[in-house]
Amino acid sequence: MAVLKICLKSLGKLMLLPILVVTIMLKWVGTFVVFCSAWIFRILAMILFLTAVLSGMMGLEEWPAVWKMLAGTFVVFMIPCVGEALVAVTKIASGALAAFMVS
Repeated sequence: MAVLKICLKSLGKLMLLPILVVTIMLKWVGTFVVFCSAWIFRILAMILFLTAVLSGMMGLEEWPAVWKMLAGTFVVFMIPCVGEALVAVTKIASGALAAFMVS
């Protein structure tokens, strides 16, 4: 019975090896893409924020319109945060698979 358990566990590890490789690749590619795009989105969010606040302070826009622009700025700022959360989930899955492979 113990031999069967060891064989099944080894077979499971062998079958999960390609999935582990894919999750590691997704982790690294996702980290790179999120890192590069975060700069662009955060600079864009900063520009939109300054535009909204300054146009409200100078009287170019009414404050209800400024609040809508600020809400759009928040959405643009949160896009990299969502990407970072997805990469974190991929890192957790990769770590769990690696821990299973080592055990």
